[in-house]
Amino acid sequence: MKYLATVLLLVAANSYANELKSAQAQQIADQLVRTINQKLAEITALEVAEGVPIKDIKVNLSQGMRFDSGRFGAILDASQPGRVVSVTPRSQASQLGIQSGDIIVSINDMPFDDGVVGAARKLQYLPNGSLVKVEVKRGDKTLSLQTHLKAKYLPQWQLMSAESLGSGANKNSSHLPYWQLEENAPIFASRLEQHSDITASQGNCGRIILVNSLSISPSKYSGLKNTSEIKEIDGHPWMKDSSRVRVDVGLHRLKVGNKYDTPRDFRDFSLYVAPNTNYYIAYTHNKAWVDDWGTDLALGKYTGPVIWKTTEQACEK
Repeated sequence: MKYLATVLLLVAANSYANELKSAQAQQIADQLVRTINQKLAEITALEVAEGVPIKDIKVNLSQGMRFDSGRFGAILDASQPGRVVSVTPRSQASQLGIQSGDIIVSINDMPFDDGVVGAARKLQYLPNGSLVKVEVKRGDKTLSLQTHLKAKYLPQWQLMSAESLGSGANKNSSHLPYWQLEENAPIFASRLEQHSDITASQGNCGRIILVNSLSISPSKYSGLKNTSEIKEIDGHPWMKDSSRVRVDVGLHRLKVGNKYDTPRDFRDFSLYVAPNTNYYIAYTHNKAWVDDWGTDLALGKYTGPVIWKTTEQACEK
């Protein structure tokens, strides 16, 4: 099976997912990415089953910043306009004090008709604290009800197919790809998520190692260079003149670039570190993406750091 990978941009007050300050928020963001990957795999399988070439499958979704106070929450009688059959607990209608049997006369001074039903739906996305006024008939009385909406803030987000992942300088955090030795190409496939459930609670550690030389035959590693430079790991400066750093098990955020680029261009990458595992980081330029089995995915060319190989080594305390 071939895979469609994506870049997820989570934007909130100019902070990306890899810059979330709350550890719990970061954990939720990582869970969100895994859920999106699962759903994209389902979408991809359905599209492939319909005969769509893998290179033509694109998923581009976005939503602007908005507030959400939930649905209006008044279930209406289809046979009698405006008559409330029931009220959803903790909804807008519940906040207003609307009761079963009430007849809605107007919402925000707009007389109730077919159009006001649409207007009620729009209330869901008004800013927090917005004033909502509803006039209802209850028995032989006419009541004016009002409340200030309690709305949650939803930051803008964008989900886009990563056809050009790695081709530009301003991409947001993406998984550091593995290297397909036989094909001399980066892998754009399931292995990127294979350590996603690892947590630091397992103890032990791993190591991130910058490749200083590729001493085996040049033809075997013709697509690789020993020019990767790590500027930061988890927001902390990389140790100067160090080629390796021991890290905890789990997700880590790296700023990686090419030490011979002018000007220097450091991009954000994420890496899941497994227990007792060394990750050797090299650099590649303008190489086509392949899947786990070496099949060209026609997703454009990649320039950037790659995981050349991994080795096992016990974590020394």
